[in-house]
Amino acid sequence: SQSRYLAMIMAPILKDIDFLPEDLDFNAKVDLDIFGKYNLKDLKIKSIVNFSDLSAYGENIDSGSVEILMFDELLSFKQLDAFIGKGMILGDFSYHLSDKKFNLRYDFENVRFENLNLKKNYVLILIQYYQGKFLVAAI
Repeated sequence: SQSRYLAMIMAPILKDIDFLPEDLDFNAKVDLDIFGKYNLKDLKIKSIVNFSDLSAYGENIDSGSVEILMFDELLSFKQLDAFIGKGMILGDFSYHLSDKKFNLRYDFENVRFENLNLKKNYVLILIQYYQGKFLVAAI
């Protein structure tokens, strides 16, 4: 699939990121610009990805788009617009490759996760409380 080609291109950046989904697969149209040198400190990336049929963490996303940026070892996924059935996910995610810290902001509207599967435990610090309805089931 096209996701394998993108993974090969980004392998030097993504190889040490341990939270990526093992089941990641998608079809995509990718507009990619790469600048700088081959080492991470000098590498700059700007990409617009329009995707469909995305699978990750046991869930499926119908379609969407995201801007992928890399500058000063900061990998960012900006302006994510993802559509799942009648619902949508909007947001941003950034990950600093050197200190392995990340920031995220996502808004969910009418999204129901059926098979969300995170195989590792993650510690999250919530900085802001969002009102809404949450259904959590532990199996």
